[in-house]
Amino acid sequence: MKKLVAVGLLGLLLAGCEIGGDPSTSDSEEEASPPSREVEASPWPDLKDPQALSAVAAKAFEHSLDVFEKRPDGIVRMASGGSPFSGWLKVTRANGQLEGIWHLQDGKLHGPGAGWYPNGQMEFYGYFKNDQMDGLSLSWYWNGHRSSDRIYRRDRLDAAMAWTPNGLECPLSRVKNGNGTLVYYHADGTIDRKIEFRNGLEVE
Repeated sequence: MKKLVAVGLLGLLLAGCEIGGDPSTSDSEEEASPPSREVEASPWPDLKDPQALSAVAAKAFEHSLDVFEKRPDGIVRMASGGSPFSGWLKVTRANGQLEGIWHLQDGKLHGPGAGWYPNGQMEFYGYFKNDQMDGLSLSWYWNGHRSSDRIYRRDRLDAAMAWTPNGLECPLSRVKNGNGTLVYYHADGTIDRKIEFRNGLEVE
């Protein structure tokens, strides 16, 4: 499941103004405002809603290496029969707390996925399509402050807005039409690194 967790955490690794923990001009809202309507129109349950999450978690399969395996082809299969898995898959901590939950279709991440910090605060929430990030992706710092709102198109970052760990909009981060800069911060608010994006991909 570590590989699946890594895929889910990809949203955090690409989030602006954050590092492990969580653009300010007159047109920043127009450039990268979070498309909440996409979530409202989505046929998927909203995992941010406690009641919806409880219903999904109740029917989700607990990941176990004895039951599931991810083959070299990237497909998550049932270890017994080798059939691609379709449904909800979850990971819980030793204390029973939910750590992450994803929807898979034919062995690939497809639909919403979410993860939580040990303190119960939601860490990320985003959508996948055929194993690629696609659509709205949100992330938070451990203290509950919003970290970033991002839009992906076929695994490429299209637009983003972000905040610093203390809840202020990040003036250094701006991505529009796949081009721009995201700044990563330490939990204490100091800058860790800046990442350039071109055509939705990180510039080496």
